[in-house]
Parts: sequence; C-alpha cells; structure tokens
Amino acid sequence: MTINSTDTTAPALGATHPEDWSTEPSPEPAHLADGGGPDATHGSPPEEEQREPLLKFEVTTADKLRDLLPDPPPPRIAGVLPGRGGAVLIAQAGAGKTTMLANLARDLLEGTPFLGERPVRQVGGRVALLSYEMDAAELIDWCDSAGVDLARLVVLNLRDVPNPLRDVNERVVLAKALDLLEVEIIMVDTFARAFTGDSQDSASDVTPWFAMLNEFTRSMVGAKEWIVAAHAGWTDGRGRGSSALHDAPDAVLIYKRDRDTDTRTLRVDKFRGRDPMPEVTVTMDPDTLRLSSEATTTKSQTYAAGVLAYVTEHPGCTQRDVRAGVPGNEKSVTDALNSLVRQGVVERGQGPRNSWLHTISTTSGATGADRCRHQ
Repeated sequence: MTINSTDTTAPALGATHPEDWSTEPSPEPAHLADGGGPDATHGSPPEEEQREPLLKFEVTTADKLRDLLPDPPPPRIAGVLPGRGGAVLIAQAGAGKTTMLANLARDLLEGTPFLGERPVRQVGGRVALLSYEMDAAELIDWCDSAGVDLARLVVLNLRDVPNPLRDVNERVVLAKALDLLEVEIIMVDTFARAFTGDSQDSASDVTPWFAMLNEFTRSMVGAKEWIVAAHAGWTDGRGRGSSALHDAPDAVLIYKRDRDTDTRTLRVDKFRGRDPMPEVTVTMDPDTLRLSSEATTTKSQTYAAGVLAYVTEHPGCTQRDVRAGVPGNEKSVTDALNSLVRQGVVERGQGPRNSWLHTISTTSGATGADRCRHQ
C-alpha cells in the first residue's frame, strides 16, 4: 500500500509500520456497537483485562503535592550526611578509615558534633557495621577505644563468610535480624568486598548495587541512612572503579593523608542539600582516638572571600557584575555568591528590569574578615 501527501486518514493507534495503516473505518468498540455506554455491564472489559492500577503515587501540581508529603528530613550530619540519604566515604590508604568510621558511629549514637563542629541528629536505635575487611575482635576493640557504645553497635563479622547481600533470601533473613535490633543506620566496610556485581568498573553494575542497598536499608530493614567506605588508593581522592561510586550516593566524603607532612584532610565533594562541609584538617587525640577538625583555606573559601570583597566595593552589583569582577570559574563564583546569600552575609534585592542587586548585609554582625573565615 502506498501513502502519499493526499492521504488524510491518520494511522490507527498502535500501528508501527505503513503497511499496518488502513483507510477503512475502524470497527466500533463492542460497548458502543451494542448500544451500551462505558458503564454498561455488557460492555465491561473482559475479566482478564481488569487489573490493579500501576500508579502508586499522586499525579498533581506541586503546590497540592507539597501538602500531601511529609516535611523533608533534616540532615543526619549537617553538610555531611543528608536525612534519609546515603554517603560514600572514600579514604586514601593509610588515612585511618576505621578510626573515621568509629568516630562517625560514636557521634551518631551520642548526638555529639561530628569532628567537634558539625551538628548531628542523634540516632534513636542502633548502628550496624557490616565488616568485610577487618577482624571483628580487632574492630570491636578499636571502636571501644574510640568511645563507641558497644551495646548500641551491631557488628557483623563478614570477613570470611559468603556475602549475604548477594542473595535475596539471605538479605531477607539479615534484614529481619537488623530490624529486630532496631538498626537505624547501616555502615558497610568496604564497598569492594560488599559489591555483588560483575565489574566495579561498570556503571551498569555499580548503580544497581546502590539501588539494592537503598532498598535493603529503607524498605527491608526500616533503617534511615547508610554509609559505605571505599578505598581511594595511595595518590588521589577518587574511588577505585566506576564513576557511579560518586554519582549514586547522596554525599561523597574524601578522606586523604599527606604522607610527607602526615596531615589528614576531609572534604565533602557532593552533598544532597545546601552548604556541604568545606575541607578541614583532621587531628586525632591518640588516647581517645577522637577526631577533630580545623578549617583550612580551600578553593570555595577563596571564591567566597573574592565575592565578599567585590560586593563590599560594589554595592548594588548584579550577579553578572560579580561573575565578571571576580576571577576564576564562573560557576564557582556563582555558587559562592548564592552561599553567602543563603547565610545572610549578602542581601539580594529586586532591581530594575527583573535584575537582582547585591549588598553586604547590615544585620550579619560580622566583619569582612570574620565572614571569610567562616565560609
């Protein structure tokens, strides 16, 4: 059959090839041909076609949906671990990954500030640590030395046993046990040992693994957040394997050690939320294994200082003015400006022609130097 430009009959719904098209009128549906309407019993679809609707969510406008949804959860650790989120801790070899995990567990259970500065929303239940790498007795002794409440820490010794995350039936059994112990946060040490796909270099394998971990944590166990430790190697801050190791989690923490100066730093490369923690120098009390932080000058702080200086000298400047006047990457300059606005250091007001004008806040109560130190 040939279709030319004079044909006015549209292809029937569902036709995929020109030869399937027909100029003959389509037969009337049975429920109309026999005189019945959509509600007529003799026009109802066959029983096998009647099934539960697939949609399990509301389809509505954002303003109405907001009234139906619960409030978004606050961060578990401000700027570090989002509420109902997952984080990957990428630790350079020799940085002290186990000590960092122990400090995270202690602060989450006690509600004490992480690294002595980041507010923590205390865990009501327990923290579970799935240990694939370190001997369990040694790990428990290490956590005890770091001040972790062992009665509220669940340690799974998975170093020399089959991986329970590999089999769905094993996951069900494990999830029930963790649920009975009221586990609220799951830690996995390490990604390389817990991974169940074929290749850690393949995003098509790594991404489904994190989807499985999300389902296991929240749907099966009923926990809230997870933290996965991963190795970065000796020289850089990127995790080994696929880029999905950075893309899949809600937050990515990079923990590094300078072997020449024995200086350790922690930064948050990615955070689902506002104002991730800037890079800090990490120090440790050798007696208590307690980690604390000291803010360091980072690129984000440098951009913030540059933006602050420019707005101070050019009150009423637009965002375009700031991008043009502050040297460096335009996106980083814009991010620094927006961060200063959110923190109330810079005020943003409506200008002519729908522009936004920026001035230094008169109510922030801090000097320019103070503001720069706290960015």
